[in-house]
Amino acid sequence: PLSSVAEELKHEDLVLDARYFLAGGLCAAFSHGVTTPLDVVKTRIQVDPTNFQEGGVVGAALQIIREDGSAALLAGLGPTVIGYGLEGAAKFGLYESLKPEMVRLLALESPVISYLLASAVAGAAASIILCPMERTRIRLVTEPNFASNFLTGIPRLLKESGVKGLLYGLPAMLSKQVPYT
Repeated sequence: PLSSVAEELKHEDLVLDARYFLAGGLCAAFSHGVTTPLDVVKTRIQVDPTNFQEGGVVGAALQIIREDGSAALLAGLGPTVIGYGLEGAAKFGLYESLKPEMVRLLALESPVISYLLASAVAGAAASIILCPMERTRIRLVTEPNFASNFLTGIPRLLKESGVKGLLYGLPAMLSKQVPYT
């Protein structure tokens, strides 16, 4: 049961509570997964704005359904759910685990700086995990023949651009993710 999942794992004074990782992962996977159709519409409008000039978001969604079928609105669902699930788990799990450690290490009068530092570290780690999945998702949405899913998309990215290619866009992602973590 959950009590066994929630057991604390101790490693050299750092306490990792699985509940934070599980809660963060499940919430992020769900919230990003259910908005995948909106993300597909947004991405397609950004890539080809002249093709989606009228009707706003709803008109663009209906156009995508007419032209590519309703399944097109779920393009990239796999990397979105898995990527944000892992990202959410890392972000919230690491943040909650690092807060007391940063407070202890920095030994400042107020915990605010320690919490901000824990947040930045957790956000950066989460971004590194998310980046390959986001890159795969975008290729799946914008290039229908890129791959059939993320399991075939990641190897294709590796073949095309190597391991460093999985992290293209990481500085921009860090700029976006870390400040609000």
